[in-house]
Amino acid sequence: MRSYLRKLKLAWGLLRAKLGMTVFKYRPFMNLQASHIGLAGASDVFAMYIAECSDQKPDDEDPELLDFMKFYTSQYRDSYSQRAQDIFVLFKSDKKQSGSYLEIGGSDGITGSNTLMLHNHFHWNGVLVEPDREQFRYLQLNRSSGDKLLNVAITPNRNQRQVALVTVGQLSSIVGYHDKDFHTDARAQSLNRRRPTVISAMDINDILSSFNELDYFSLDVEGCEYEILSQIVWDNTVKPRLITVEHNCVQQTKENIASLLEKHGYRQVFSQYEWLTQGDSWFELLPPKAA
Repeated sequence: MRSYLRKLKLAWGLLRAKLGMTVFKYRPFMNLQASHIGLAGASDVFAMYIAECSDQKPDDEDPELLDFMKFYTSQYRDSYSQRAQDIFVLFKSDKKQSGSYLEIGGSDGITGSNTLMLHNHFHWNGVLVEPDREQFRYLQLNRSSGDKLLNVAITPNRNQRQVALVTVGQLSSIVGYHDKDFHTDARAQSLNRRRPTVISAMDINDILSSFNELDYFSLDVEGCEYEILSQIVWDNTVKPRLITVEHNCVQQTKENIASLLEKHGYRQVFSQYEWLTQGDSWFELLPPKAA
């Protein structure tokens, strides 16, 4: 907590001058609990923004990034996401009320949640999917009001109805994809202690077909994000307006995800600012081209 506050304190003067923040907005950081992941993410993003962009001349600034950062300073106190995914959704949806979401990788419904802020403060509802049984029990306690909760895995193969899961809490991953990123060691330790858990699996298309419209799709399954996206029948489904996808800084996965989604009408947002998006990629659906 102290390290985050030190970084904020050093950056604060520049941040106030650049984005027009006022001094009183600093105080909530000191009162929030250290476990608030949204605070940790905000402190890192604000500090990195100053480090990366403070020397830019006004004509060189990215207006979309500047607008986003100004928006972020007004909303950070209620964020739960690790890296401002919920802020991105609010920014691009113009703080929409009563929107809809699908969060695959719902975890306990609070820790690092990309949808809790939307649910609590803007009355969004939707579907939360979490395969780890222990995490799902917490999810049932924390998010039972207004959301549909599914204790299944989303299969990277449409013909599968069961998968084996390496259970490591929020780092749980389907066998075959558990050793593809920098969390490999944690999952290997789990495998040394116990066998993978066999759980039920669903086709992503079956879930998407339950929506008449979908404002936001969050995908974080620790390893097979690209494969799941590849299973979507894009021409026969409701396309989410906004998507955030974890790639855990695996470059080939990141490139594959961007190529696939751009092919289906999406624009990657802030792709040049890895200090902001880190292990995620963010996308918005472009308007259809005129015939």
